[in-house]
Amino acid sequence: AEIRLNTKATPELIARGGYDAVIVAIGSDPVRTDLPGGEAAWLPQQVYGHESELSRQVAVIGGGEIGTETALYLAECGHQVTVLTRQDKLAAKANSIHYRESFEERWEANENFSALTRVRAVRVTPEGVAYLDEAGQEGFVPAGSVVIAGGQTAKHAQALTYSGAAEEFTLIGDCKTPGSVQSAMRTGFAAASMI
Repeated sequence: AEIRLNTKATPELIARGGYDAVIVAIGSDPVRTDLPGGEAAWLPQQVYGHESELSRQVAVIGGGEIGTETALYLAECGHQVTVLTRQDKLAAKANSIHYRESFEERWEANENFSALTRVRAVRVTPEGVAYLDEAGQEGFVPAGSVVIAGGQTAKHAQALTYSGAAEEFTLIGDCKTPGSVQSAMRTGFAAASMI
């Protein structure tokens, strides 16, 4: 295997290399929200390596797998974290065999982690997050820092620029369809198996 560090893999570079196949795994971009006040919020990808810059109390809007993982990570780092989600349970689409159960055990055992399900965040303020519950009653989660996990958008158009760089062309992972680490590994394994 030849590994090139500090090299931007452009479509032109790949085409000049004379490769038989190109597998593109350039990922996805986080979805920016139009939630009032949300422009000042952190994205999950920005949290890692910057944990000390967040305040002690953190609200995480979005209880999918990424939002819940980020919230649990921050809780394990000592932050007091509350997740707000419209879903009836956290990480609802996470693989239920082994992963979700062990994941759930960890957040249930962590005193710094709490969650509000079936709520909709309506506003982010410097003091926290206002939300509406199912009955339309407004509530408020105090937080000095807010993280918004609003999903991912595949870098599909950018990935397609590599389509003529080699005879075989395959998209894998989040640039094909945003998912999880497990789904990215499966698409990568499948692509490698076909070569």
